[in-house]
Amino acid sequence: MSTMSDKQPSAAQQGKRRKGGGGRESFRGGDRVKVHLHAVTDEQAALLTVNARPLEEVKKKTGADVHFDPNPSPVPGMKILIIRGVPSQIEVVFRLIRLMTGSQATLAEEVQTFWLQWVEAAYPDLESRAYFLPPVYFNRVPMTRATFAGQDVQVLLPQKGGRLKRLVERFESLLTSVKTNEERHEDGSHSNHRVKSPPEAAVAFISQLGAVQDSDIRYDAAMRQVLFCLQKLSRKTREVLVGITRLHFGQYLSEPCFAVAAAQLPRASSLSPNLPQSWKQGEFDVLLIHRHYGLVVCNVISFGDITNDLKMSQQDIDNNIRKKLRDAVSQLNKAEAMLSHLVSDIAPGLRITKTIAFPNLTADQVQQAIFHDSQLTEDLHCCLKTTDPADIADVCLCCDQLSDPKTPCDVSSHVLKKLGKWWTRRVAVSGRDSHMTRHVYRTLVARFCGPATTVSVPCTCPPRCTQCNACSYILCYRIKNFQTLCDKLLTQVPRLHLWAASCFHEHAPAGWQVENFTRPLRSPPAVIREVEREVYVSGCRDILPYRERGVPDHTEGPPVRRLYHRGQGHSGRLPGDCVTCGREVASFLHSLRVGVTESGTTTSTTLTSTSGGTPPCLQWRDVLVLYWYDVSDQSGVVTGLQEAGIPVRMMKDDDIEDVATARSDVVWVTNGHRVRGLERKIVVCLEDPDYYSYTFEVLQRYIPCSARVDYISRCTSQLVIVYSH
Repeated sequence: MSTMSDKQPSAAQQGKRRKGGGGRESFRGGDRVKVHLHAVTDEQAALLTVNARPLEEVKKKTGADVHFDPNPSPVPGMKILIIRGVPSQIEVVFRLIRLMTGSQATLAEEVQTFWLQWVEAAYPDLESRAYFLPPVYFNRVPMTRATFAGQDVQVLLPQKGGRLKRLVERFESLLTSVKTNEERHEDGSHSNHRVKSPPEAAVAFISQLGAVQDSDIRYDAAMRQVLFCLQKLSRKTREVLVGITRLHFGQYLSEPCFAVAAAQLPRASSLSPNLPQSWKQGEFDVLLIHRHYGLVVCNVISFGDITNDLKMSQQDIDNNIRKKLRDAVSQLNKAEAMLSHLVSDIAPGLRITKTIAFPNLTADQVQQAIFHDSQLTEDLHCCLKTTDPADIADVCLCCDQLSDPKTPCDVSSHVLKKLGKWWTRRVAVSGRDSHMTRHVYRTLVARFCGPATTVSVPCTCPPRCTQCNACSYILCYRIKNFQTLCDKLLTQVPRLHLWAASCFHEHAPAGWQVENFTRPLRSPPAVIREVEREVYVSGCRDILPYRERGVPDHTEGPPVRRLYHRGQGHSGRLPGDCVTCGREVASFLHSLRVGVTESGTTTSTTLTSTSGGTPPCLQWRDVLVLYWYDVSDQSGVVTGLQEAGIPVRMMKDDDIEDVATARSDVVWVTNGHRVRGLERKIVVCLEDPDYYSYTFEVLQRYIPCSARVDYISRCTSQLVIVYSH
């Protein structure tokens, strides 16, 4: 991601005037150096690189650093020009480029054209389906950093009150420690070690804990519940929209590498000076850009179990609901004012629909809370623009229309029916908005979801670099008898300390100390549920079931993608034999933007890690294609992947080190038994229709019903299953 440099301009750049080409250009003294990304067509790039003279001339005249990004552009047919300099230099560079290429567009027009083309490449089905950004919701999970065996690790903290109890106990021990230390020094002895005062010690300890409160966890649960339902509804009714969660007002067009161009956009690039200062801070819980219905803003309110925990009276409960409703009205009014301003140069008068979601309350509870408060009723009536104040609860999204909070991803047909009625009553009731033309829709998406607007989500630990895979290097051996291997090792290496891991809890060698780890930590819940399903269906009694994790997961994870080896164009008995299956897998991988280099920009979702870095985009090395029958270089699925431009390699015996360290940036295709112990972000499983009968009748004596479990559990993010029928 391009960011503002800490370097100050040179002395020549800080001068009030500087000579250039055919005249004198003014440079503002004291401006910080910025990086600007400018896109040009392949034809324009050719004009700028003829004998390397044009770009050198631009550098000489402006003093700016100008060069082409060596990485492939995220937009086909275009190249990215990286310009480093103060804003006035960047503007001069752009004017010179216009002269050299014959472009008639302004800087703002050029960059908006690039944003539109970026969006077309990033969201190829923009006008036929729904997209949500981020694609999965990220929870704020309470964690703290600790050291174990000389390694820094992230430790999950409990969700409920046990955390506060331990905090108090630790604080009391700190007080005791300080008091004891002070008593030791009453004899006049001296120590160079400075002991922190009780407040300092408490602050130091508390700062080590995640700043996640129970209210944050309740809010995350409420957001997940709402998003699951909206995503499922949009798929069922084929709504065409883009949904954004937790977008702060200040994140709109805030990417530094586009700051110079964004500053030239009329009004929309900055917060309106006419708005109160307090209104300029806020966020959209859920913002929907709908192809036909305009903008929809949803404020999500969570309550959790606080009413039961504190044994609140009904009056106190109603007061609490009313207070949160007033806050929601304030937030929605701010959001409407901000949106009206931001889109005023695109489509003045665009419809903005506001709503409130109460995942923990019924419509009757909401109506009861506001029944005797005429002022709040009037405020809600004006905010939500209801035709009748008595309909306020009906146009809100309550738990009556949502999935069960215990299983939020399970959105039943009954829930979808109720949710559809709410959607019709709240969003679709006024019909299509005439302002929302095709051009307006694409422009709004380019502004809010393009490379110039970044939604940051938390990443609890620094992303693992590909080069660091060697740190956890694993060799997989196929052994007939693990006990024999251990016995022979002990004869050669006395006092040997050997660790081994297996998903089978009854296969430990004699005399070994066994610990059963059944808390799911590696894969997201979407994958874990698939593993549990396979264990149940296959009847594997050698694999212990998962237990409750005890704390929220960081994210639900992307839904399992299911493809089917059937229909027109499919051939062969198995998915591995089918070119069409390979093409469909390739199409899905391309939709995830695997292998796409962002050329200094970020995608609409940026994972901000605790180390302050931005993880790389998905690479081909992040993908494994696994099968449990014969697949070769000539198999249909491999051919289909290759035809789509995906670098594919069949794994051979001497490739194990390359696969384990992910050294080569390719998609490895292999039998799943060869990669036990390895993980990948994306795992594609090619199903065998004879798997279950083959497992039960033949392999049960050797590998008890575990093949699919082994393969699926290799996935740490996106699981793809290609079914045989």
